Amino acid sequence: MTYKRCLRAERLTAVIASALCCCTSVMAFDFDPWSTQESVARGPTKDRLAANDAALLCNFEAPRQPMNLREVVDRALCHNPQSREAWASVKAHAAALGVARANYLPNLTVNLGLAESSTDIRGDAANTGSHTSAAQLSGNLTLGWLIFDFGQREAAIEQARQLLAAANASEDALLQQVLLQAARAAYRMTAEQAALAAAITSETVARRNYEAADARHAAGVGAKADALQAGTALAQATLVRVRTEGGDQVAAGELAIAMGLAANTPFQLIDEDPPKPHADFLASVDELIEQTKQSHPSLIAAQAQLQAARAETAQVDRSQWPTLALVGALERDNPSGQYAADITVDQRRIGVQLSVPLFEGFSQLYRSRQVQAQADMRQAELDQDELQSSLEVWRSYQSLQTQTQSLAASESLLSSAAESYGEAEGRYKAGVGGIIDLLNAQDVYASAQYQRIAAQSAWRIARLELAASLGRLGVWTLDPARPLAAADPHAAFSR
Repeated sequence: MTYKRCLRAERLTAVIASALCCCTSVMAFDFDPWSTQESVARGPTKDRLAANDAALLCNFEAPRQPMNLREVVDRALCHNPQSREAWASVKAHAAALGVARANYLPNLTVNLGLAESSTDIRGDAANTGSHTSAAQLSGNLTLGWLIFDFGQREAAIEQARQLLAAANASEDALLQQVLLQAARAAYRMTAEQAALAAAITSETVARRNYEAADARHAAGVGAKADALQAGTALAQATLVRVRTEGGDQVAAGELAIAMGLAANTPFQLIDEDPPKPHADFLASVDELIEQTKQSHPSLIAAQAQLQAARAETAQVDRSQWPTLALVGALERDNPSGQYAADITVDQRRIGVQLSVPLFEGFSQLYRSRQVQAQADMRQAELDQDELQSSLEVWRSYQSLQTQTQSLAASESLLSSAAESYGEAEGRYKAGVGGIIDLLNAQDVYASAQYQRIAAQSAWRIARLELAASLGRLGVWTLDPARPLAAADPHAAFSR
């Protein structure tokens, strides 16, 4: 290869290397020319799930002692694989929107080539022959720009936009479910802790009664049967306390796993004040159901999926129309060795191209029927989701009403049982009451404590379940002192 050919090869290599470096530089940065990331719904929890910052923002330290419910939810959201999967899906649909919008820009392609050819000619009749060689350096730049397509690109962009909206809403719904599950686990642990405290108190009371009965028997003023019955009640209270300790440990391990911690990680939850029911959920259930159709993220996702299917139908229908594109090319060849002297051949082309689809084996007909059927499926799914959502709202509404009444009844029961036990204990100590009355009052008091704890936990969970069925579940709903109607648009996941 001659010096000129080597020089051309080096120049070609340099051009290719520069193009690769340019592409690599663009891809290395968070380049978003179509601003698709602005269409990605943001929120306090979603910020934690951002791909570039997840390793930092979701890298929690050891649990604080005690730990509040907000930290429990944050840990659960960050370490739940479905949360990260949904976030990745949103980013993928945002990129798909950018792909759809890119069809409005021209396409430029550069092709560079370097070829070396040689020819040998030999003659049998004479001792003659020849050898020629040539190097060819070529390059071309082609342009393609779709000018008019009867709205196919608009339909494709609308489809991508609706799918992104559906992904945003689906992620919102998923985050609400993860939050609900984490809160349920936390409330179960809180209830187990309260039950353990009540069991310890019941055991202490039973021991005190046993000691009193035993002392009376030793003093000759009480029957041995009373001491034996009190001892039996103490053994039962101890058994309940041991079992409750086991339930508390299991609940703590389950909550630890939900937060991405080892099951044996020690931690405590902050004791919350007893819930104070609000009457905000007593609004018309018909109004709540109607509001849910407009605000529930699952229904928003289903509506967006339906709109995307309709946009795809329009796109397929419009693809049967002609398209008009601007085309052009710039070519340069340097066929060294073909002529007496090295020359350069330049060619330029510019024009318009009209493409008219005529016949595609009826594929377009069946494709149109397919997407129309898919749109019908999406409509049926939306109708079913609306019915299911109204049922969930109705159930949650009735459940919260029931649990609110149960909470008030349990409070009255506990107050009455405590007063009854105090009276029975006083009468027994005064020698005018029997051990049976005391133990019965003790059992009723212990049962009232457990029912009160269960009612508090059930009310908290029912309240969050109603918020979830309404599509209003967010970090702000974790505060039981706030009515559900007081929605905070800046604290919800995608608001």
